Amino acid sequence: MAYGMKVKYDDENLVVTCIIIDRADDNAEVATKDYPLESVHESLRTKVALYGLGKLLQDRTSGDSVKELGADKLDLMQKVADRLESGEWAAERTSGSPVVSINVEALARVKQISVPQAQKALKAYSPEQKEAIFANEAIVAAAAEIKAERENAADVSLDDLA
Repeated sequence: MAYGMKVKYDDENLVVTCIIIDRADDNAEVATKDYPLESVHESLRTKVALYGLGKLLQDRTSGDSVKELGADKLDLMQKVADRLESGEWAAERTSGSPVVSINVEALARVKQISVPQAQKALKAYSPEQKEAIFANEAIVAAAAEIKAERENAADVSLDDLA
């Protein structure tokens, strides 16, 4: 048997669920266990949160080796921290492409500016201000449109360029 694991995060109920799956059986669930945050001793919750943040920064930059990048690795980690600070959990990635969040693309579309201009403009705002900007009705609507466009984008062959 080839086992694997899925982890689900229920941020509404503050529960982490670990699921053992059987890869040989179409990822059938073999066992499940919930780990509520409240089960962690109160004196350790901050330490657990900080550990999680550290792991998240490492995981989101795991494709970029510190051995090769040296101190530049911290710049990549800061980009992850900036996205978290602005309220963005996950950035859409395409291998070899720069990361552009739907929110930033939506801001650029609404303001009719380029994505780099939107990114540069956001640096002047606090996390609270960025949150308000991304919650703006026009930005939310544009982000929903962009998400639908990305999900419904037709496959395009680039064979003629390869």
